[in-house]
Amino acid sequence: MCHYTSGVLYDVLELESSNQKMAVEDIYQQALSRCHDADDRARLQHIVHVEPLLVGITLLFSGLLQHKKQTLENMCQFWAARGLDKDTLPKCADPVINDKTLLSVLSGTAYTRLEQLIKVAKASSVTEQIKALLKYHESVMQGRGQLPWLTLSGETLTLQVPVRALRADRRNEDWVNDYYISQFRHMLQGLWGKDQ
Repeated sequence: MCHYTSGVLYDVLELESSNQKMAVEDIYQQALSRCHDADDRARLQHIVHVEPLLVGITLLFSGLLQHKKQTLENMCQFWAARGLDKDTLPKCADPVINDKTLLSVLSGTAYTRLEQLIKVAKASSVTEQIKALLKYHESVMQGRGQLPWLTLSGETLTLQVPVRALRADRRNEDWVNDYYISQFRHMLQGLWGKDQ
């Protein structure tokens, strides 16, 4: 991030109360509304556009990691119980697709993976999104020379790694990446002489 972007983030974090921290997404939204430099604004906009897609994909993948064995139908029920449906991921992907500058600034692995995640999101049903996510995960793991964490046989999903429970307080919209805000916040608190 450029100097000006850091300055805008600094200004937003300075407004933050010491006893109530702002959510990362709120910090970036406020920084975006305060940013006047076109290049820095585009960088902030890219984060604001891509993170909801990453959030949705991560939530779906987290659902897959909750049980040693489950069916595709169980996963569809998990998704529906959270108030989500087949249109959730496509809606998350739309800002990425409609941001004509985002994909053009990416290259290599980042570009390829984001394109693949958009394909996962655009699958026609929750079941197809799950299957596409499993294929994506398998390709990533294959690239790392490792086995996939999950296998699908017929309609049954089998987890090959320990179960990872979803946090009870995990909201659907919670960002999964903080883009170094926690480190930036810690550094600024030290600079301002505030308790950590």
